Amino acid sequence: MDALRTLVGMDTHRLAKSRYGEWLGEYRVVIAEVQSVYGNPILGLEHRPEQEQSCTPASPV
Repeated sequence: MDALRTLVGMDTHRLAKSRYGEWLGEYRVVIAEVQSVYGNPILGLEHRPEQEQSCTPASPV
């Protein structure tokens, strides 16, 4: 939550937020805090962009 408070306090963030309509349509932000994790510890929660690039989209059924 400290990182979120820091982001919200930045002048650059305020400016970008006030001008979002120039490059985005409607959007929704969900902010959550993970309090517990269950299940297989091998399945990671981290964001790995390099894996997203190598994935191919599922074919429509």
